[in-house]
Amino acid sequence: MRYILAFLFTGFLFTSCTQKDTGACSDVVCTEDFAMINVLLQDSVGNAYVPDKVETFAISTGALLHESTTPSIPNTNYYTVVDDNNKQAIQSFAFTYVEFRVTKNSMVVKKDSFIMSSNCCHVFKQAGVDTVVVK
Repeated sequence: MRYILAFLFTGFLFTSCTQKDTGACSDVVCTEDFAMINVLLQDSVGNAYVPDKVETFAISTGALLHESTTPSIPNTNYYTVVDDNNKQAIQSFAFTYVEFRVTKNSMVVKKDSFIMSSNCCHVFKQAGVDTVVVK
């Protein structure tokens, strides 16, 4: 009889902790806004610089976070560093260091570093330039 009670008690312990931990964001209601961290690309005299490609990498892992061959906003020269699609890769409530690379003719012609963060809903720029100047 003791073995049966011990078995039932052990089974109770394992089944009593099945509630999922949904984390700090489980009760947060987010807006439908889509956040994008963009930079303006210019040459050294202030003209629009048109790259072949821009890429953003997480410095700690080397993972490609974002890649684009066209401006984020049509008829402008703004390119995205990260956006809300990268929210999972950007550490929540902490800093993530990323590198933005500008490529022309298969060569990286400019690199800039940024510090990003996110909350339950959106990504944010903590540090970094607003205009990337390619010389």
